[in-house]
Amino acid sequence: MEVRKLILAVVAGLAAMLLLSGLWHGLLMHDFYVAHSPTLRETPLLRLIGLGYFILATVMVVIYPKGYEGGPPWLEGLRFGMLVGILYALPMGLVSYGAEGCHTGRLVVVDAAWHLAEQGVGGIIIALIHGGGAVPRED
Repeated sequence: MEVRKLILAVVAGLAAMLLLSGLWHGLLMHDFYVAHSPTLRETPLLRLIGLGYFILATVMVVIYPKGYEGGPPWLEGLRFGMLVGILYALPMGLVSYGAEGCHTGRLVVVDAAWHLAEQGVGGIIIALIHGGGAVPRED
């Protein structure tokens, strides 16, 4: 993949996921997260959140072609993004809940479900920029 396309995919995926995250966590479900995570920071460390999403978008852009199965890019991107979302959110949520107990089990489930949607959209955008991805080999 050419570098310009890679950078565009990272920036577009990052922007979409950050926007969705801000809307979800900051506006729509803010009270839910406050109620179910008593140790939530009053003022989030946005630079660290942004860095985390930048790393996530970059990893998604790099590994997307490796899982491409030949379908339409939007569908492949949705499938890929949802897989990344569940891999990203559920294990860490369960580990944090088990180790720290700083939030509720309900938050783990709601957050993991949300990340199916958030990374699903990010995956679609990344896939549309990637195009068809790697062409599967006929063995």
